[in-house]
Amino acid sequence: MHLLKTVRKASQDKKGFTLVEMIVVIVILAILAAIFVPSLMQYIDRAKNQQIIINARSVYLAVQTLASEEYAELSPTQNNVTADEALALADVTGGEIRFTLSEAYQISSFYYKDTASGKVTSYDGTSWSVPDTSASLPMY
Repeated sequence: MHLLKTVRKASQDKKGFTLVEMIVVIVILAILAAIFVPSLMQYIDRAKNQQIIINARSVYLAVQTLASEEYAELSPTQNNVTADEALALADVTGGEIRFTLSEAYQISSFYYKDTASGKVTSYDGTSWSVPDTSASLPMY
């Protein structure tokens, strides 16, 4: 009985955490952060790449729309589709594009550069690709 009173009294006198307990908690949090931060950064990079592809697809569709309108209105020998018009129609800011149109006004090559990240997205007719490094747009 006396021992129980002593334990209760000791626990009631204790106010706050000891330095050792605080250090243990901080070390555990640091270990968890070291494990989860790289994973989180990978998810953030994937999301940014997906946003770049979404912007590139929007601009691609805008170019194709403008090219179809030009083809319907003008003779097939003229090509008045500009990159500025396509970016404005797609409502995409912070991007540069390069594209070539075939005689049938189909996009034969398409490159989109996100100016914020410097990444260049290309479309080969079947799939979109975003390299891990920054690059410059090809010149035509």
